[in-house]
Amino acid sequence: IHQIHRLMQLKRSAPTERVTLHAAVFNMNDPGILEAIIEAHHLGVEVKLIMDGRKFRPRYEWYWGDERLLEEGVPVLGIMRMEDGAMHNKFILFNGEYLATGSMNWEERARYDNHENMIITSNRELIKAYARRFESLAGGQKRTRRFAHSLNAEYSVTFAPDEPSHLHMAQLIREAQSEILIAMFTAKDVWWDEEGHRTSLLSEVIKAHQRGVEVTMVLDHDIHEASEYYGILSDDDPIDEWLVEQGIKVVLADNQRNRYASMHHKFVIIDESITVTGAYNWYYDSAYRNDEDQLVIRDSQLAARYRDEFKSLLQTYAPHL
Repeated sequence: IHQIHRLMQLKRSAPTERVTLHAAVFNMNDPGILEAIIEAHHLGVEVKLIMDGRKFRPRYEWYWGDERLLEEGVPVLGIMRMEDGAMHNKFILFNGEYLATGSMNWEERARYDNHENMIITSNRELIKAYARRFESLAGGQKRTRRFAHSLNAEYSVTFAPDEPSHLHMAQLIREAQSEILIAMFTAKDVWWDEEGHRTSLLSEVIKAHQRGVEVTMVLDHDIHEASEYYGILSDDDPIDEWLVEQGIKVVLADNQRNRYASMHHKFVIIDESITVTGAYNWYYDSAYRNDEDQLVIRDSQLAARYRDEFKSLLQTYAPHL
């Protein structure tokens, strides 16, 4: 909201200048954010929004933000993927000057109840990469990306399902030397064939543990245990129990701030120096069906901030560790 207000001030001070707000966000229902966007649109800020196309044929009561935006004439494009994939990104470009991404949808629950993370950066390589992705999602030509694509660089990003985020994550896990901390809303594994053998992200995590890397995972309780979500019932997922059997420290975070509040993070910290964040969960749809982003930043100071959040999760849900 602060950044949107900043764009409005830019527009007021230079009414003839182009000021842009471009965002691709899975779900939108936070009144504070929506009203700020509407005000910016009416002021003349170029607002272009992309959301998951299934929101335009609502099946659930929390799919309503598009109606308010469309009533006010805000340009909103719904993206549909084959095989029921989702446009699951949560990134925002503020006038080509700042990029925001992370786990946070534009939802009231995300603002007040969930555990979420959002990173805001002015890194030019990342802004160019995300701007190119926004253009592609909106129907523009897909072009070879030259920006922020090298996993060994300080900043890099992959955009699933068109780029292999799971393979980049596997490489980072294999290179880990001492510690892997994983806060993942959904961790139901991603499998692939490699040199004639079948492997997966969680298999790579177990291999890291077996070679002496300290691995701790915080997962959302209601995703991995039998639960109810707005009348939808789900069965127990045995993945967390299997991980414990393999010697992995697993904490199920049961967020009680709201009936449907969650531990919605999707971040990984490796060796206190590498942070992986974005919209990307660990499961089949994220790798092969959904539009997702997975951002990798090699910065020990940033990793320390995320590590503090991880410690806070442990203090809340597993104080004995």
